[in-house]
Amino acid sequence: MTKQGPILTLTRRCAAVALAVGVMAALVAPPASAQARPDDGKRRIGVGNQFVREGESVDTAVIAVDGNATVAGSTTESVFVVKGNAVISGRVDGDVIVINGNSRISGRVDGDVVVLDGRAIVTDGAVVRGDVSSTDEPKVERGATVTGNVDHIDVTGIFTAIGFTILGYIWIAVTVSTALLGLLLLLFFRRAFESAADAERTDTGKSIGLGLALAIGLPIVSIFAITTLVGLPFGVGFLGAQGLLWALGYVTSALCLGRSIIKTPRSAFGAFFAGWGILRAAALIPGLGALVWIGASVFGIGALVIAAARASRAGETPTPATPEPRPPTPVATPAAPVEAGTTAKAPGKTDAPGKTKAAAKPKSAGVKKTPAKAKPKAKPAGG
Repeated sequence: MTKQGPILTLTRRCAAVALAVGVMAALVAPPASAQARPDDGKRRIGVGNQFVREGESVDTAVIAVDGNATVAGSTTESVFVVKGNAVISGRVDGDVIVINGNSRISGRVDGDVVVLDGRAIVTDGAVVRGDVSSTDEPKVERGATVTGNVDHIDVTGIFTAIGFTILGYIWIAVTVSTALLGLLLLLFFRRAFESAADAERTDTGKSIGLGLALAIGLPIVSIFAITTLVGLPFGVGFLGAQGLLWALGYVTSALCLGRSIIKTPRSAFGAFFAGWGILRAAALIPGLGALVWIGASVFGIGALVIAAARASRAGETPTPATPEPRPPTPVATPAAPVEAGTTAKAPGKTDAPGKTKAAAKPKSAGVKKTPAKAKPKAKPAGG
């Protein structure tokens, strides 16, 4: 028989118990039309004690809830007990699984024996072809034969391991998805991405305040919208978009953190992955990872809103006022040229009709006019 670890065995068996209990619930309370049918004598499923007497053989599972299952004969299926004990002195071809009770095996079991919240006891002369596991220390007496492993089930350790496994898968998924998201933003929306990261550095207080308001207010508004018929599509859609919004805020904070290390104008890709690496490393610390995610996302959401508001204001072009019409400026008429030796007339005056002004005599070129000699003064009489 192939050996299986206790965690795998426990998981598989618990799933089988859940299925068996579901089948039992359906069979214990059949419809009213079916309750009048006589029992075929083979079914061993119900609330309370269930028996397979010595010399009797059944080909169905034996399921007991809030009672004991006693098998002195044989069954080709498994035995399931919830809140009770399993006492096997005959033969079980399947498994024996007990929750909140004990199992005592003095006959033969070809499968596994698993007991949760109880003890598995295998007495002298009994044969178990599979594993024997129980949350209390299992007891195998001298002379008993167990082909498989005998294990003590550490429930706390199992659930801790399962929890860490789930958290590990979540960490890997978030790491890959945020890296791809940041890369796409840098490739196609680099300017807006850098502006949002810059808003975190310059308007830290506003970014935190707006981020908190949106992170708390938007889910409340969405849930309220769902309660109304008109706002149902809006509420469902906005609740679904919360994950993307938080992821955008997270990668924005990663770029802002990276820019505090790798300054502009150095590579934005290097700055983003530096900040992203720090945040993803912090996410590995138990308890701190969730706080880092919430803080970085809230901070980034507020910065995105501020960056969007800045871009909206920058895109608004003011319309210039229409100037009032001015009166036309009069154009001065140039004066006619004045010939040498003539006197310019005052505007508005013209020569009298019939009078012709004699043309001025041209001066001889090179002739210099000799000034007239002054007459001698007369001498006074008697002088």
